[in-house]
Amino acid sequence: MEKFHINKSFIVFISWSFFTIVIGLIAALAAVFLYLSPNLPSIALLKELELQTPLRIYSIDNKLIGEFGEKRRDPVSIDETPQLLLDAVLAAEDDAFYEH
Repeated sequence: MEKFHINKSFIVFISWSFFTIVIGLIAALAAVFLYLSPNLPSIALLKELELQTPLRIYSIDNKLIGEFGEKRRDPVSIDETPQLLLDAVLAAEDDAFYEH
């Protein structure tokens, strides 16, 4: 029965190839980060985010006549959010969502 023999130069080649691929991936990730980082908003700006709500015009008897604006967003508290939506978000997240 013949023993399987691995050539030392083959192991060196595989090791250098793996090392080169890892360094290449790190360099590619760094390049993507440096390319995108000027366009990313700062953390402080994200904390002070105000949603653009439309201008609402009401009649004298408090009926909505019209809404004007590009984006129609209505901030909703967590208590007003349907339970089914909360369950869907939690299903997509991890089990310890409320613990961190």
